[in-house]
Amino acid sequence: NQQKIPSQTVEKAEDILRLAGNAQVLGIDEAQFFDNTLVGVCRKLAEMGRRVIVAGLDKDYRGEPFEPIPQLLCEAEYITKTLAICMKCGGPANYTQRLTKSSERVLLGATDTYEARCRACFEPPKE
Repeated sequence: NQQKIPSQTVEKAEDILRLAGNAQVLGIDEAQFFDNTLVGVCRKLAEMGRRVIVAGLDKDYRGEPFEPIPQLLCEAEYITKTLAICMKCGGPANYTQRLTKSSERVLLGATDTYEARCRACFEPPKE
């Protein structure tokens, strides 16, 4: 529908406070790529009366909690968990299957590096 919302790319969570200006609603995407300072930034914005909407993966490719998401969940007034569609069986997917052999926790890559999987189809890495 051609609707657009202005956005900014930031290097670190503290930049969000500097760039927020007078915005009453702030959206933060890919929250799993920030460190735990994002929790304090979101708390401060909320205490200032701002509405903060955060999106991010709650589990890493091993199926382990992906910080800072667990800490953000504790701070949130409202939580909506959305699921993807499993690329193997079509069921509800809440896991991220890594398709490469790297053991790095964060591996930025093309769309063929990861795929959504349900609990039954998820294959934890053998480390």
